[in-house]
Amino acid sequence: MKVKTRNLSWRVGGKKIVERINLEIDSGDIVGLVGPNGSGKSSLLRLIYKYYQPSEGSVFLGREDISLLSQKEVATKMAVVPQERGILQEITVYDVVAMGRTPHKRLFDPDTEEDHKIILESLRKVDLLRQANWLFDTLSGGERQRALIALALAQETRVLVLDEPTNHLDPLHQLQIMEIIKELKRTTIVAMHDLNIASRYCNKIVLLDKGKIVAMGEPEKVLTKKNIREVYGVNVDIDIDKKERKLNIVFLGINGK
Repeated sequence: MKVKTRNLSWRVGGKKIVERINLEIDSGDIVGLVGPNGSGKSSLLRLIYKYYQPSEGSVFLGREDISLLSQKEVATKMAVVPQERGILQEITVYDVVAMGRTPHKRLFDPDTEEDHKIILESLRKVDLLRQANWLFDTLSGGERQRALIALALAQETRVLVLDEPTNHLDPLHQLQIMEIIKELKRTTIVAMHDLNIASRYCNKIVLLDKGKIVAMGEPEKVLTKKNIREVYGVNVDIDIDKKERKLNIVFLGINGK
C-alpha cells in the first residue's frame, strides 16, 4: 500500500514543528526518517498514523484520506510500534501480541482459532514462540521490541510504522530487529538515529531538520558529507560499496573543531 503526505504541517502554540512535508512512499519501500533530536521525526510519524491532527495538509493510505477514517479503521491498515509504550506488567507475551487482533473485532468478541493461528505465526516470525507464555516485563530489551513488532504483525496491515525501534539496543539486537523488518516486505516507515543502519536497510532516506525535508532519495544521494555536516554539525568520511550500494559513515569530529 502506498503512503502519501501532501503539504503536511503541525504547529503548537504558533511554533512550527513539522512544515509542508510532501512524501510519496511506494508499496514495499522501507523509508528511513533521519535527523538530529528535535528535527520532527516522531512528530511526523504521529501525524502519519493519526495520533496528531495536522494544522494543514493531508495523509493518504492508498487513495484514502485518513482524516475521513476512524482510528480503528486506520489500525486495520497501518500498524505502529511507538518509541515508548506503557509498561506491560503481569501479562504474557502471547497476550501482548493478541492485542494486535483488537482492530478486527467488536467489543468483547473472543479470540477465534484464526486469531490464535495469526498470533502464533506473528510470534514465529520474530522468533519468540518459546517465550509465548513468559511475562512481557521479564523479557530483555531486544525481546520486548520483537514482541511489539509481533503485535504489529498480528494486526495484518500492509503498512508498518516504527519510531526508533533499535533505540537503547546493543549492535546485535539492532541488526536482528532490522533484519526482521526487512524480511517482512511491507511498506515501512521507520525513524532512526543510526545513519549506517539506516543506509543499510532503507531503500529511501528522508533527512529532516527543524521540521523540514532537507533531502530525500537513495541513501548515497541523501547521506552525503555536505548534508551530514550541515544538518548534524559533524564531519564524516564515507566509503561506498558500489556493488552492494552500502555506506560506511565514519564520524571524524564536530564541525569547526
